[in-house]
Amino acid sequence: MIQKKDLIDRLKGLGIEVINAAKKEYQTVISGTEKQFSKEKLRKRFNQENPYKFVLLDGPVRIKIIDNLLARHAKRYNEDDILVFFGTKKENHFKPSQRIKDLSDNIIYEIVEVVEVMIPITLNNKDIEVPCTAIYGKVIS
Repeated sequence: MIQKKDLIDRLKGLGIEVINAAKKEYQTVISGTEKQFSKEKLRKRFNQENPYKFVLLDGPVRIKIIDNLLARHAKRYNEDDILVFFGTKKENHFKPSQRIKDLSDNIIYEIVEVVEVMIPITLNNKDIEVPCTAIYGKVIS
C-alpha cells in the first residue's frame, strides 16, 4: 500500500511539473508573438512616415518587378546623404561598398558606413525608440 501511494504521489508531482513547464512555454510563445506584432506595427508606422523606397543593387540577378516588391522604406536626409532603414544592422545586412538605388528619383548611393541608431516612432500617441540602421552613402549617379 505504501509503494502504491508513493507511485501516485510521484505521478502527481511529475504531472504538476509537466503542467508548469507547458505554462512556461505557452507564456514564452505568447510573449514572442506579442513582440513580433508590436514590431510589425512599428515597421508599418515607420513606412507610413517615410515613403521613400530603396532597393539594394548588389546581389542576385535583378528583375524590376521583384525590385519593387523587395524595396525598403527609409528616412532620407538629402543634405547629408544619410538613409535610415528600420531594423538592426544584423537584420538589414548592409555592407560598405554595396549600392542602393532610390526608386523615387533614381539616385544610386554607394554605402560608405553603416551605423545602428535609435529613432523615435509615434504609435498610439506614444514616441517609441526603435533600433534602425543608418547608412552614409556617396552619390554615384
